[in-house]
Formats: sequence, C-alpha cells, structure tokens
Amino acid sequence: MERFLYAIGARTMFYALLYEKPKVVEALVRLFGSSRFLSGFLLRHPELLDTFLRTDVSALVKSKSDLRTGLAEALTGCDDFEQELDELRRFKNLETLRIGIHDMAGSLSLEEGMFQLSALAEALLSHAVFLAIREVRRRFGIAMEEAPGRRRPSASWDGKLGSEELSYHSDLDILFLYSGPGESAPEPGRGEGDFRKVSNHEYFAKVAQRMISILTTSTREGLVYRLDTRLRPSGTRGRWSPRWRPSSVTTRNRRSCGSGRRC
Repeated sequence: MERFLYAIGARTMFYALLYEKPKVVEALVRLFGSSRFLSGFLLRHPELLDTFLRTDVSALVKSKSDLRTGLAEALTGCDDFEQELDELRRFKNLETLRIGIHDMAGSLSLEEGMFQLSALAEALLSHAVFLAIREVRRRFGIAMEEAPGRRRPSASWDGKLGSEELSYHSDLDILFLYSGPGESAPEPGRGEGDFRKVSNHEYFAKVAQRMISILTTSTREGLVYRLDTRLRPSGTRGRWSPRWRPSSVTTRNRRSCGSGRRC
C-alpha cells in the first residue's frame, strides 16, 4: 500500500476519492496483501483507480455483450490505429483490475471469475481480428476463393479460453483458420492504387501476423496479451497458416470468431 501511495504522489484528487470510499481502501489493502500479480498491475497503472471508482466500471459482473459494447464505445473516439492500440490496452487493464478487486474481495466465485476473464479475452481477441483484417485489406484487398465467393478467415481459441476457464496467468491457444485456395482482389468500388495481389495462404498469414502484432506490441499502455508464436503446427520453423478444412477443426471446447462478426 505504501508503494501505491508513493506512485500516486501529489495527486490529491486520489486521496480525496479514497477518503470518500473506505470500502475501496479495504479492497486495496486486501489486494496488496494477497496478490502480487494484481499489486504489481495497479502499481504500474495507478491512474486506473480514478476510472475504477466510477459506478458503471465497478460492476461486479459484466456479460459478453456488456464487454463488447464497452470496448466499442471506448474505441469510438480513436482517430488513428495507434490510438486504437492504446485503447485496447487501457480497456484490458481496467477490466482486469475490476475483476481482480472483486475476486480478492470474495465477491466472485471461481467459476464467475474465470468466466469474466474469458469473456474479456474474447472481446479483445475478436476486435483484434477485426483490426487485423481491416489493416491487411488496405493493401491486399479481399481474399477470394477460386470458386465465386468471398473467403472469410476465422480465429479460434482452444484450451482454457475455449472452455471459459481462463485465469490471470493462463496461456492463450489461438488457431488461425481458413479453407479454399484462391487469391486476393481489390475491394468493390475502390481502384487498384497500391493494391497487391497475393495468394489466400499469404493473405491469411499476414492477417495472423498482424493480429499477433496488435496483441503483443508494447505501447505506453503496455500490451494486450503475450503469445508464444513458436508453437506452430509444423514446429518452430513451420509456416504461419497452413490450410485447414472446417470439418477438421470442430471440437466441443473450441470457440471462434470469423471476420464477418464479432463474437
């Protein structure tokens, strides 16, 4: 707690907020006394306390819809890609703190805590897929199958996230899926300009790499998640995105999000 007060420094507004909300002080003392991970988290981001004290942010439980809506609203005011990256991280930091404080207070059951962390990860990963595809389309257009039709990729998560049992330290198991050979084409209504045609395999490999960059790039707000990109179907030297057929990747605990919707 002493280190947290040192991090706050001379910002008297924080002290006034703590004075007015003694239950928050109790929650902070409990957090600093029981969780090194969350203590370090708040020490790195003391500015989150001000936002956390707002009634709407300190909600005990948020649905997936609540989180998606909250993230979309937070991103509305962003003017460029860099601001979107920062906002993704701010949202993740704030929501992790919300879950952690309620968890330490004993207000969440084990299952509720895991669901909250999993729902948050789904919202962030789904938007990362959306951003990655948007950025790739600007240069490489839209991926098309050899048979007429637009080819949509899918990001699928397995393991703890797929079964909605994510913890604060769980690894994220992400698969990048697509089916059908083909190549990219310019977006309808847009000239070729800087457009460059690539195969579907190369196109979706770029989407996967872009998504990983969105999640792991360290900005002034930190990063979203750490991902181990050495784990590939063909080993550490394997290609990013081998071809998969939908029928070969369906499992009970696998959850996915295609480019046409945010799950």
